[in-house]
Amino acid sequence: MTGNSTQRTAGKKAALWRLTVYLPLTVLIAACQYRHAESPFEPSIASADRCAAQGVLSARAAKLPSAHRLGAKEIGLADNSQAALLRAVAERLPIAEVDLRSGRDGTLFLMHDRRLSDSEWQVPVEWVGRSAESLNAAELERICARDMASGCVPTLEMALRVIQGSCTTMQIDLKGDFSQGALHRLAALLISFGLGRQVLIQTDPLEELRQVRKVLPETPVIARIFSEQQLDSALALSPEIIQLDEEMLSPEIRARLVRSGVKILIKTLGEGDNPERWRKVVAKGADIILTDFPRRMLEELAMPAIVGGP
Repeated sequence: MTGNSTQRTAGKKAALWRLTVYLPLTVLIAACQYRHAESPFEPSIASADRCAAQGVLSARAAKLPSAHRLGAKEIGLADNSQAALLRAVAERLPIAEVDLRSGRDGTLFLMHDRRLSDSEWQVPVEWVGRSAESLNAAELERICARDMASGCVPTLEMALRVIQGSCTTMQIDLKGDFSQGALHRLAALLISFGLGRQVLIQTDPLEELRQVRKVLPETPVIARIFSEQQLDSALALSPEIIQLDEEMLSPEIRARLVRSGVKILIKTLGEGDNPERWRKVVAKGADIILTDFPRRMLEELAMPAIVGGP
């Protein structure tokens, strides 16, 4: 297939997706957000503040799943895709985790893998193996999932438009060489949408998280630690959440984090991503569980889709 025909196919696919999938889901989201507006919160509280008061960082928040890569695997969609994003918000998942990268023209977009492959996305043959950071906005529009239902690669701006007005918190994992310029562009978008408190920013090492704190001092952050020796350095950044491995969560560390007012995040990805494991880590003190199966977790552990929701 020639480059021009590949481009035409991708364009037709994207247009058809917008008509058959995007429009119905955006209508559904609008209906959900209208219903949220009727909930019994103080009318003077802005949407983002209301969500922060009711949501994942609240002292009375339930144990919550974070939908790994938007929970796409559970419903057979492409990771970090447009449709997975729309479904996560329409279904009122409490936390939707995404991977964020910066393109060569400064465009911020959702993508996990460092290099392009044609296993999940339809890309020109000559692009396979190309660095994700080498893409620009026009090229991103040409990258659509192989299954039409998933749509194309979302930009951060699109993602923020989708979560705006909802009570879904977006967990943003900064990937690749996330420069100061990219960080300032992220901050500008969050400020323009009024969503600085409706996202959780995650990056490692801790030194990079320190830079996030300087640029976005009011935005909640997740500190990732890999050893007990890193705990003091992580707590010095006053993170709202600390992610650690399950085997590190001793009663002593749990007590220290509780005293510090820090939420605990544990991931259960892989073969152990099941109800038995979820119950085990909740019993050990986890507040948030990063899982590929957020919907099943909500059902199995009888959790509300949104804290404070019906």
